[in-house]
Amino acid sequence: MFTNGSMDFIENLIVGSYPNGLRDKDERQRYFDNFVRMFNRYDEQDVADVVEEVISRERFLPSLATFKEALDKKAQARAESERTALKIAEYRKPRGRVNVQALMEQAEKMKKGEFERPIPNRLREFAKRLWPDITDSVIRRNFPLLIHYQQNGFTIDEKGNAVQLYLSKTGEVVERIVLTQEA
Repeated sequence: MFTNGSMDFIENLIVGSYPNGLRDKDERQRYFDNFVRMFNRYDEQDVADVVEEVISRERFLPSLATFKEALDKKAQARAESERTALKIAEYRKPRGRVNVQALMEQAEKMKKGEFERPIPNRLREFAKRLWPDITDSVIRRNFPLLIHYQQNGFTIDEKGNAVQLYLSKTGEVVERIVLTQEA
């Protein structure tokens, strides 16, 4: 369905490009009535694009059949590109099988509290540099805090303010902010 603005644009484009082609008002009215009847079911943007394309290459006033042929080619090209995109999606390799049984066993261990989070070697080395006698269970308990400071460092801002980590007797890592004295 054409809006008034889009049909006015198309009509002005055709009449402006071929001023001698449609001089008679009755002939012009018939031409555009047939145009609307013929292309009403198409998207108005596609029709406007095709009209501009045909006008750029035709020397004389094109027939409605010329517009129809160009519009059909555009629709066919769009359908072909969609089919090609679909074929690419179809030929993708199948995903590897997931061992659901192993996942269920892991979830069951987590429920029972038997699952222990694996500690990366770099995190273990970082914690051992701070506290040489720290155990793996204490590292697991303070995992988020230790991994944060391992990745981001101890400085807070560019002024030199930093964080110091202390290990309490209960096995909790405590953060304390150390402010620098400004002169």
